[in-house]
Formats: sequence, structure tokens, C-alpha cells
Amino acid sequence: TLLASLFSLGSIGFLNFATQIATFPVTLFGSAIAQAAFPFLAKAAGNGNMEEFKKQMVMSLTHMAFFIAPASVLLMILHTPIVRIIYGGRFFSWEATLLTSWTLAFLAIGLLAQGAGILLARGFYALFDTKTPLVMTFISLTCSIFLSILFVLYLKLPVWSLGLSTTIGMFINTVLLFVLLDKKVGGFPYFTLSLALAKIVTISLFLGIFSYTIFKLLEQYFNTNYGLPLLVFTSIVVLLSGAFYFFLSVIFNLEEYSAIFAFFRKAGKIRQKLMQ
Repeated sequence: TLLASLFSLGSIGFLNFATQIATFPVTLFGSAIAQAAFPFLAKAAGNGNMEEFKKQMVMSLTHMAFFIAPASVLLMILHTPIVRIIYGGRFFSWEATLLTSWTLAFLAIGLLAQGAGILLARGFYALFDTKTPLVMTFISLTCSIFLSILFVLYLKLPVWSLGLSTTIGMFINTVLLFVLLDKKVGGFPYFTLSLALAKIVTISLFLGIFSYTIFKLLEQYFNTNYGLPLLVFTSIVVLLSGAFYFFLSVIFNLEEYSAIFAFFRKAGKIRQKLMQ
């Protein structure tokens, strides 16, 4: 926030507005899945069953990626329409819209890393280790601040560079947490995790191409200078993209689209037992 104020008074608002939008899918999917996974992780850790612990962690990571990856792609492609719909073009100048939307686009790149970081931290908590996530957060935050100073004061980049530095910090935090947790539990099943994530990344890339193509094809038929046509246009792109993503999920034989519902039902039952 302090560095954002070096651009202009409104830059603080641009950064905050973009952050509020970017954190929505992380809260909706990342935090929810991490919370649902915690009882399984705690139970496995309490029983000393590291194989079950690793299984639940990998499953939760892939479930999270299944939802956050497409949300990240759509935010990167539809960053400008989304900002205009939420904050309104009448009260938001075009310059403010562009600065906010590009900041959002760079923040969107790190959404999966942010969500995974929340889940990995829960893994440490389940193992009664609260120190490691705190230290890793401090290290990643320090790196993010250093990059922000570099981008703003030395490279003279616009306010969106703060979104980029934040995203890099998220990746650093997640990588450090994963490496340390992997060492702590004796190694995750890399093949299973890599295969699932590779499928999701591939599908998300196809989704990005599809969504951008639909975006450009439909854009000429809507007067996006007005709120209602812009909302209809954006909704159509999101709905078609969502249908395409789930279609590819079936084609690539992803288990997440069906297993996720059983996962939440089972988590709810375990949480009720723990609260009794």
C-alpha cells in the first residue's frame, strides 16, 4: 500500500480493488477445500498414518487446482470487463479501469499458488507445526517487498507491478512449504500429483485459447460501453468457457469433477463427529 501511494492517491484504491476481486476464488475454493481437508489431515497425522496424510494432501491439491486454475484463466482474459462490471465505468475512469484490471491480471496468475499455500499450511498445522508456515510467510513477504521496491523505485513500472511482485511472493511461499512438507512426510507421490496437475494445466491452456477466441468473436456484437450488454457478454463467455472446461475434464478423464462432491460430504460428516 505504501509503495502504491508513490504512483498516485488513486493507486492505493486500484491495488485494493484488484486484490478484492482476486481473493474471491481463493476464498471460495482454496480456503473452503483447505478447511474441508483439515479434519482428514489431522486424523491421519494423529494416527501416524503418513500414507493417508499424503493421499489426502495430493487429492486436496488436485481438487483445488481443478477449480482455481480455470478461474485464474478467466480472470486473466476477462480482467477488464470484470472490473468494469463490479466497479462501474461511470464512476471509474478508463485509466483507472486499465490499471486495476492489469493489476488483477497479474494477481490472477498466482491464485493457485495462494490457495495451495493455505492448504500446505494446514498440513503443517495438522502435524502440530505452526512455526514453519510463519517463517515461510515472512521469507516470501520479504521477497515480495524487495521485488516491489525494485519494480516501483528502480524500474519505474506502473502499479500493476505490485500485483506481479505479490504473485511471485505467493509462488515462493508455496514452493518452500511444499518442499519442506514433502521432506517432513517422507515424500509425496510425485507421479500421481504431476499427472493430475499436468492434465489440469493442459485443459486450462485449451480453456484460455477457447475463452479468448469466444471473447474476440462475441465482442463485436455487443456494445460494451453500457452496463447491461457488458454483463450479458461477459456472462456468455463465462458460461461457454465453463461448459468447455467440464467437457475437456470428461475427455481427459479427470476424477476431480465427480470426486469433489463426495469429498465435501465426507468432510462434513467427519467435522460433525469431531465437534461432538
